Amino acid sequence: MRQKIRSSFVGLLWFDERYTDIIDAKGVIAFSVRDAIMKQTVLPKGSHGEYKSKRFTTPRARVELNAGIVTLSIGEGCPEYMIEEVIKYFGLGRYRSKLKIVRASFWDKK
Repeated sequence: MRQKIRSSFVGLLWFDERYTDIIDAKGVIAFSVRDAIMKQTVLPKGSHGEYKSKRFTTPRARVELNAGIVTLSIGEGCPEYMIEEVIKYFGLGRYRSKLKIVRASFWDKK
């Protein structure tokens, strides 16, 4: 019998240079539906700089739960299909209707 996954995750992630794959994730922390309903804030553990000495050499993103809203901060160059991959990777499908996507060049490769 397949176990039902009850948690979703926040975290920091990195893509390959062409946004075709998620190559790493760090600072990952689980959150529950209850956390979202109770408008909790759950942030990834640490920052990109703590995990990679050259944090601007690959595109990256951040998933957070802010006051009950799932926020994905991602680069302007990231294609829609990779946003879908992030949603799957972090178990965010149930939050799709309340998912806030914030695009900024800050998250693209420098």
